Amino acid sequence: KFPVKFKLDKSNTMIPDTPFKGPFTITARISPSGSAMDKSGVEVQTDKPIKIGDKIELSLK
Repeated sequence: KFPVKFKLDKSNTMIPDTPFKGPFTITARISPSGSAMDKSGVEVQTDKPIKIGDKIELSLK
């Protein structure tokens, strides 16, 4: 269901023990195939780097 609320923290890093310092760019994508690798869908990302603790809102249309 939408909207989806989520929180990112150091447990989301792909490589264990990677520093989780920021700043970060958040990208979201809706893929028609449902595959995370399919890049043919709608994609949006933050317009500026965000810091830890910042709250953002992304809208996929």
